[in-house]
Amino acid sequence: MQVSQSEVHRNYQRVLKMRQEETNCTAGKVILLGKNYPDTGRLENRQWAFYSDDVKIDKFPSASDNEGIEVFSVSIRELFNMINEGRFRHALDLCVIGMSMSKGLLKI
Repeated sequence: MQVSQSEVHRNYQRVLKMRQEETNCTAGKVILLGKNYPDTGRLENRQWAFYSDDVKIDKFPSASDNEGIEVFSVSIRELFNMINEGRFRHALDLCVIGMSMSKGLLKI
């Protein structure tokens, strides 16, 4: 999700709205974890990382209605199993998971 630095600090509601549009999930509280450089060759790019532990799951969009992207929910234990088995391996997502763990927000 593309959000400017000033928007991040001023307007979490935009972040919440964007998340709802992408996943049909809502969250009452969102914690800013920080920013990352998603491309070592282009240091002007930023990825803003967020965490929420009070996500409300509405009906997930179908893959055909969501640009071919399947949205589903797994437990924390299953997420870590997926990581260890190589079924969840996108570096940018793993970075956010690591940031969440380092801040004591996400635990096995």
